[in-house]
Amino acid sequence: MIRNYNGIHYDNRFREFDADLDFWKEQARRFGDPILEIGFGTGRVGLVLAREGYRITGLELEVSMLDRAREKIKEENLPVEVFQGDMRGFNLGQYFPLVILPFNGLAHLLTFRDLMDTLRAVERHLSPGGRFVFDYLNPNLEILSRDPNRWYPSSEYFDESGRKVVVREKSYYNAQSQVNRVTMEYSCETGEVSEDDIWMRMFFPCELEALLALNGWEIEGRFGNYSRAPFNSESPKQLIICSPRRKK
Repeated sequence: MIRNYNGIHYDNRFREFDADLDFWKEQARRFGDPILEIGFGTGRVGLVLAREGYRITGLELEVSMLDRAREKIKEENLPVEVFQGDMRGFNLGQYFPLVILPFNGLAHLLTFRDLMDTLRAVERHLSPGGRFVFDYLNPNLEILSRDPNRWYPSSEYFDESGRKVVVREKSYYNAQSQVNRVTMEYSCETGEVSEDDIWMRMFFPCELEALLALNGWEIEGRFGNYSRAPFNSESPKQLIICSPRRKK
């Protein structure tokens, strides 16, 4: 697992993104409470669920992301407990009817072993009959075949000081490892430039289905977007609801 993500950049870039929130609220109504969110980040999803009254526990590896989340939790006095930890081998000593992994968090598992270890860790924390729900991209071959030496426009936003920040990205996809290395560049109008590096493993749909089955998981639902449209080859997302296969 390789990430170098600045919590401030992440927060500013995605603070307005809310397209997935109704989907996560729906999962909470169906399967929660309490809820474990893996890849808690700066709290974009988990804090919304906490404000809805759900008891949230968060797991996050990146210290800069956790620092931002803790600031918000303290500011709003929310009953959220967050831990620093690796999704591949955590042990909280707690059980949850719902474990969620939003917003492409699965992509940070770069090897089959990483995925297997994460699935085992999730299963250890599920209550009997519990569900694991995750949100993962549907790999886009056009994006993966981009020129690795070219910068592509990504987005722009205004930071907390009101300064405009322009974001662009370039990436190199290794077809053998199925890992896409993405470099994000943040250029502030006052002249500062900084970068984040993210390595993202591409799990293609049939591959992901097979890996879940081979590790003892049953897919109960798969959707292609946050409106729960049926999944197909053109879907932007792989939204999967799954549970450990019941032992006979």
